[in-house]
Amino acid sequence: LIMRIGLGMAALGRPGYINLQRSTHLSSRTVDGMQRQANIVMDELFQQCKSTTDDHGDNIPWLDCARSYGLSEKFVGDYLRSNNIRPEEVYVSSKWGYTYVADWNVELGEGEPHEVKDHSLENFVKQVEETKTHLGPYLNLYQVHSGTFEKKSKMTALEQSVEVISSRFFSATANSEKEDHHFPSSAAAAAAFL
Repeated sequence: LIMRIGLGMAALGRPGYINLQRSTHLSSRTVDGMQRQANIVMDELFQQCKSTTDDHGDNIPWLDCARSYGLSEKFVGDYLRSNNIRPEEVYVSSKWGYTYVADWNVELGEGEPHEVKDHSLENFVKQVEETKTHLGPYLNLYQVHSGTFEKKSKMTALEQSVEVISSRFFSATANSEKEDHHFPSSAAAAAAFL
């Protein structure tokens, strides 16, 4: 499996992710408008990948989603199914741990977040089911989004989530240099930090 071109879906999956000069690139921030724009960009990704083959064969497109990227998983799953793309023709990753809460609003009240962090086991079980609904057999990698596991309860949730996971790989992204990057042995084989 060779991946050379990837597309992060953060700015295509929710209307308020990157706001600088966004109106010049997006004619509509409605759900349908954002899906159309995402489809155009995914079309381009697949075209670029088809045009860049080598001795190893086709360049596999990589689509990266997250539960906190609005409707990115839905957009990607709908696109792949409607274009009859087989799971082996694409590499799809997603992340759990943050929940998008802006309800498709670009502007929120002062101090209101667009996303909320929750690395509990309950949230993992909820989000992995949501991800499976949208991405199903396309999911190759399911990651912990910006894990901060300074509390024992968070590590316990991570260990338990490894037992529940249904995708082929499990990893975590961390965003703090002071975090302990050692997993208990039950999670070590299934977890790797990116």
